[in-house]
Amino acid sequence: MVLWQNDGAILEINDAFMRLLGFEQRTVEKLNFWQILGEANRSSITYSLKQRRTFGPIEQTLVQEGGEKIAVVMYCIVIGNQGEYRDFEQIWSVIEDITERKRPEAAEEIQALSAQALEVLQAMRHPQAP
Repeated sequence: MVLWQNDGAILEINDAFMRLLGFEQRTVEKLNFWQILGEANRSSITYSLKQRRTFGPIEQTLVQEGGEKIAVVMYCIVIGNQGEYRDFEQIWSVIEDITERKRPEAAEEIQALSAQALEVLQAMRHPQAP
């Protein structure tokens, strides 16, 4: 879980999220949440949070400290703007690692592409007469 502001400033991070990313807490706290998420879905996330005050679930790819990409599902909810951060809305995000669930899907996709490539190669080897 991550508590962050709409400008991307990270306020709190739980241990599970730090382990998921492979970063030390002091490193993650220096990052902007948009750096972790990437810019690909920023406009749709921002729009949904402003309009509905929630976002997700959405599949997202995060990059761990070592550069490995992991598949996650992310849910967000706006919880208000309190305390010293009152100028910014605070957002709770729950992020679930689905990498293991995605591996069988990727293996099936690779198998299907391999079969298609094999068909193309066989067709090239044995062209049909017109």
